[in-house]
Amino acid sequence: MSKQDKYMQELKAQLQARTDNQRPYRRKINLTSCIHNTVTVKIENTPEGGIAYFRTDTAYNLVQTTGGTLVHECKFEECNINWDEKFHVVVQRYVYIQTHHDVIIWFICNTDFGAIQPLDIDFLGNEDSNFTLVKYKPEVSLMLYNGGARLDSGSAVKLGDELTMIMTVTNNVNDYFDISAKACYASGIILLEDHCPVDENLFGLFNSTAHGYLVNTFGMFRPTNIAGGPTEVVFTCILKVCMWNCQEVTSGYFYL
Repeated sequence: MSKQDKYMQELKAQLQARTDNQRPYRRKINLTSCIHNTVTVKIENTPEGGIAYFRTDTAYNLVQTTGGTLVHECKFEECNINWDEKFHVVVQRYVYIQTHHDVIIWFICNTDFGAIQPLDIDFLGNEDSNFTLVKYKPEVSLMLYNGGARLDSGSAVKLGDELTMIMTVTNNVNDYFDISAKACYASGIILLEDHCPVDENLFGLFNSTAHGYLVNTFGMFRPTNIAGGPTEVVFTCILKVCMWNCQEVTSGYFYL
């Protein structure tokens, strides 16, 4: 290779490096979870030798980026993050210098008990117009057991059979939700009202042995049927959903 060719090759490499350094830095940031009071973000295409951190009143949980994908997390209390309040995720290309290559995106962790859908958004450096709102919807099941055997809809039982009613949050990752029974009914018979049993001899208090888990044991009964024969009994309950723990009240049960 001649000296001129070698010079031109080195010059081309320098120009390419300068162009790469001036090119806007694009990355994808997803807020992947707010579960158990911990924020988790996934940052793709991080800069080598840069830093990433959470920012509320100041910078928290700084880590150095090494290129590629980074999964970064911080607990609410450690990063001064609150529910329904904005916080920022910052990725800097250089440790001690802030430039136009840096990206600052804000997010909100919010819980909604309506119909919801998590969002993933590809961001490019505009902290005023881009954010991700992550929501979680609890799902609860009610099951009845007779002597340890689960009862399906329409199952036959006898008066006095000892039944166990279990209500549980089926998607309760990391014990995120707790529940309490506000009211319960059996084909028009009021069993529970304002969290307290109407007649403890008929249907007593629920017990809670874990987050999002309620259990009650009672003797089978039915509305008066003068004609005799089988009678359908439909059990329904109205629940309150709490974030983390439901609070105890003087009636001996829990509510939010």
